[in-house]
Amino acid sequence: SVGTWLFGIVKHTASRHRRRESRIRDHEVLVADDTDPLSGRMHPAAHPDAGHWSDPPSQRFLREDQTAAGELVALVRAALDQLPQRQRQLIILRDLAGVSADEAAGILRLSAEAQRSLLYRARGNLRNELEKRYPR
Repeated sequence: SVGTWLFGIVKHTASRHRRRESRIRDHEVLVADDTDPLSGRMHPAAHPDAGHWSDPPSQRFLREDQTAAGELVALVRAALDQLPQRQRQLIILRDLAGVSADEAAGILRLSAEAQRSLLYRARGNLRNELEKRYPR
């Protein structure tokens, strides 16, 4: 499905970013040998957001990731524009907005079976459009 495909892209991008950050962090100069470069950047244990960033990592190494993400968004938008209106609406509702099947069927005034069938065709057509624009 499109959701699985997009999740795979996100997973590989995150892995690539993690590898790059770990290589860069190994070469960063620390103030003191025993000082953790991330200390003080996380919320303390007593804080409601404990375990989350208080000061997020620098975005300076993500320019190519931002460019690739922008290109992917442009490709998906162009592919969505090629779909028939009902299929495009259903893909946006189900896969981008996260609306449930019953809600999407209600919004588009479709039966549950028609919604499933239309979604199946829409995802297949979207995949075909993306494969034309983004060859393997």
